Amino acid sequence: MAALPMPYQCLQTCGNILVAARGANIDAFNLENGTLLSTWSSQIPQDASSSASRYRATTVMSSKDEVRETSVNDLESSSPQAKRRRLSNPKVENEDSQEKYESKSTGVTTSPALSKPGGPTIITMAATSNGEHLVATTGEEKSIRVFEWESIDNSRYSLNEISRRVMPKRPCAIAITKDDSIIISADKFGDVYALPLIETKTPSDEPKDKTENLNSIKKSSLTPKSKPFKPAASDLTVHSVRNLKALQNQLRHSDHVTEKSGPDFEHQVLLGHVSMLTDLTLVTLNGRDYIITADRDEHIRISRGLPQSHVIESFCLGHNEFVSRLCVPKTRPDILISGGGENALFVWDWRVGGLIFRENLSVYTDTLLDLDTIPEDTATSNDIWRPSRMIAVSNIYHAQQTLDNSTRDVIIVTCEGVPALLIFVLTDKNHLEHLQTLNLVGNALSVAVNASSAERLSVIVSIDVVHSPGSTTKLREKNDTVNPLQCFTYMGGGWNNGLMFQIVEGYETELEDQGGNGRFKEMLYSLESLRKREGGIQADE
Repeated sequence: MAALPMPYQCLQTCGNILVAARGANIDAFNLENGTLLSTWSSQIPQDASSSASRYRATTVMSSKDEVRETSVNDLESSSPQAKRRRLSNPKVENEDSQEKYESKSTGVTTSPALSKPGGPTIITMAATSNGEHLVATTGEEKSIRVFEWESIDNSRYSLNEISRRVMPKRPCAIAITKDDSIIISADKFGDVYALPLIETKTPSDEPKDKTENLNSIKKSSLTPKSKPFKPAASDLTVHSVRNLKALQNQLRHSDHVTEKSGPDFEHQVLLGHVSMLTDLTLVTLNGRDYIITADRDEHIRISRGLPQSHVIESFCLGHNEFVSRLCVPKTRPDILISGGGENALFVWDWRVGGLIFRENLSVYTDTLLDLDTIPEDTATSNDIWRPSRMIAVSNIYHAQQTLDNSTRDVIIVTCEGVPALLIFVLTDKNHLEHLQTLNLVGNALSVAVNASSAERLSVIVSIDVVHSPGSTTKLREKNDTVNPLQCFTYMGGGWNNGLMFQIVEGYETELEDQGGNGRFKEMLYSLESLRKREGGIQADE
């Protein structure tokens, strides 16, 4: 086992503050001098399991008497002996039952590895345009947390959590509307929700007035009650032990009425995919709002914004692998840039779903990868470009920089497991031209862009300080210590090393020498698991 420092899995700029999430903690840095302002720690609340169970089916016990048990011995002598089922690999099943169990009282599946102290992992973050609020999603408890800044002194600020809302499914992408009033959340089940940034919910046991209480009573009285279940068979018509036990189970569960409940806070379902959502972005064009969503099944959907989000405008179809990231340049809202699991960037006219340009990424990434640690199932030779490894695009950002008194649009790209920043210029024809590759001291995990002006542009990159550069399985040498945050600044027509951020001590993780545990790696490199592999179903069988 090796004790190594924890990297930052998620970055976000919030005004003049850099917010960096490391595991279940959020560090706030001053973007002017790189000093640490404060640290917010996420702890699992005592009602986490009960909150999560509210959005599962709730079983209400009826007051009927218990089902009369019929003696099985009377039938055992006259009925043939039931066949015994053979359990495949019972040892593995016993291990799984110890590692993962389901609470009978709440129905919430719990894993001991996820129940250890330290709180749920921060998955993604977003900030309001004025920098006053930060929104973060957590994985294990499926919640959306909203923070505001409170002043410690004249130069230091800390995060104060003002709301925590548990969603039905785990959120995977969030965005905030341009008026900083609504959170748009996409989850892994394929649904997109809208909920207010500032929660206005009142406690359920304290209604606002008598009218609200009356309306709730009327609503409940108008809800049709489900009829009790009555099986067609009876204990006098079955002729085997197995059928009798099945009938008894049916009668036993017929007294349980299942009532489905949803979130108890204000929310609205906007749209849904039939596949796992991976990213979403919001855009306004000609005074009309749109929601652009991407999923695991290679689809990019363009839907109208609120309140007509059910109306689909177009699709951008052309990806052969999952779509992981979307980017709409602020200066060109009619252009969409997407990337996924197929070594390429796509430039779209999303209004009509037309592909404008495709840029090969393997030309720039193959020389940066540690090919000795690449699994064989990620290599391919079928593509016309013949890349040596299939990569996944992890970040796409738009920025502007000035050169020779002219401003140009640049696209900053990172790929999973690649220790570099790829910088492209978006030409007047909406084509991508490779401008520069900035080598990093480790694999890029997350990126934050601080654009105070086109003359001074800063890019902060979260570095994987656990794995060797170009590899997602090989660990670094024990004596190889690097800063988990690396900054580049564009000034005078070129990129230079920028601000040095303060190193925060006290965050370490213990990993095995051959790649660490699955949960930790999933936190850093989750995109490759979206790839569909041939023969996966047959292998499971």
